Amino acid sequence: MPITQEDVDSACEQLTAGGERTTITAVTGLVGGGSTGTIRGMIKVWETAHAERTALRQIPVPDAIADDMSISLARLWRDAMAHATAGHEAMRRDLIASRADAETVEVELLGRITVLEDALAARERETAALLARQATFDSDRTEMADRVISAETAKARAEARAETSAAEAHATKTEAAAALTREDRMRDERDAARRDAIAQITAIEERLKAAMTRRDAAGCEA
Repeated sequence: MPITQEDVDSACEQLTAGGERTTITAVTGLVGGGSTGTIRGMIKVWETAHAERTALRQIPVPDAIADDMSISLARLWRDAMAHATAGHEAMRRDLIASRADAETVEVELLGRITVLEDALAARERETAALLARQATFDSDRTEMADRVISAETAKARAEARAETSAAEAHATKTEAAAALTREDRMRDERDAARRDAIAQITAIEERLKAAMTRRDAAGCEA
């Protein structure tokens, strides 16, 4: 942070009050840094102002003028304090109103978040039901696969007995084809259900995230 004239003035006043000289080294030690040229220039500014103040204090002022000046300064101080007090009161009222508005917004946001959380819970239940259906589809698929294997085994056996079981072999082949068709249909239904579940969960998460962000932003503004 750069050294200011006020920093150097304060250091010089402190050194003078302690009976010490306002050297560059002493002032630099008090302000905590600064280049020699900068500190030297600021010390000269302070010395000029200090010399002027000292000279002015030595000028005798008539009591009547001193009394008038004291009264004028007292009036200025009274008016300044009244102005500051009025400003502080207005600021306090504004802060109270702002806080009330922020609390109202917070209540509204919390209400919206509650609604969204309830909706999310409902969607999660729906998703659980969809996942249960998917598990059923998977189970059916496994069953269909087992049936296909069984059908293929039966087909092989039927072909071995082709000369005596041509009709049986044809029926087994037809059943295997139907099983494969059902498996494909169930796979398509399962994939569609999974995509729908993922899309619904993603949409809910985005809405909840947006609500949380608005609530956090409202909390920071408060």
